[in-house]
Amino acid sequence: MPVPMTLRVDQSLKEQLSKLGELRHMTMNKLAIQALQQFVAKETLLVEEELEASLRDLRKYREADPDFEKAIEAAAEAELSTDQDPAQGVIEAQEGFETTRLLRGLLSA
Repeated sequence: MPVPMTLRVDQSLKEQLSKLGELRHMTMNKLAIQALQQFVAKETLLVEEELEASLRDLRKYREADPDFEKAIEAAAEAELSTDQDPAQGVIEAQEGFETTRLLRGLLSA
């Protein structure tokens, strides 16, 4: 069941669509729907091809690197096992400043 949809286009595009509709004996609505259907079909196919290519590349990489699974497991274990993660950073501020106290209070709230 069709649902309403609003599109905002430049005046020149609207005029071109209107003229094309006259030449094709179609409403602007039908032309716009036809154009959108073609665009979605084309883009969907392109995205599907890109995803399949990425999947093929990943499979090739995994087959070429027998330690692929071990590397992922080691990275996960390292992430879980560390008490102090250097990527998390450390707050370094001189104690005794009023702003430091206020900031620490806000951050721990």
